[in-house]
Amino acid sequence: MAIVNNGTRVLIPVRQLPDGLVLPVVHTFDDIQYRRTMEISVLKSDVESTTQVATMENIITEPIVGVSAQILAIITEDFTNTENVQYFTDVVSLTSTNTPDGKEDAWLTDVAPSYVMNVVIYVKSN
Repeated sequence: MAIVNNGTRVLIPVRQLPDGLVLPVVHTFDDIQYRRTMEISVLKSDVESTTQVATMENIITEPIVGVSAQILAIITEDFTNTENVQYFTDVVSLTSTNTPDGKEDAWLTDVAPSYVMNVVIYVKSN
């Protein structure tokens, strides 16, 4: 079985993106056979870093608990009998389980026990 991850698009509002973040290049496709919407959480302690950019990058790409790793585990489980699977993911929202009201400077720092994302997974297989 071959699984190809075409990437993770970050479609959250620009005001939530840290300055200096380079968004990943994602290869999308139109012949989607399967679409799944779900919520994924990442513990703050697993992805926190000294900068907001590094924290955001870890949320998406951390190899064990990041969004990309969690999606790969889901795809691997859901498509065990499929010869080839290709997918990409959209992160459509990012919140935390503890965002203080009115404190914009707290975003992506050390105040949230976990970050919560709504994601959409697009898959095609053969």
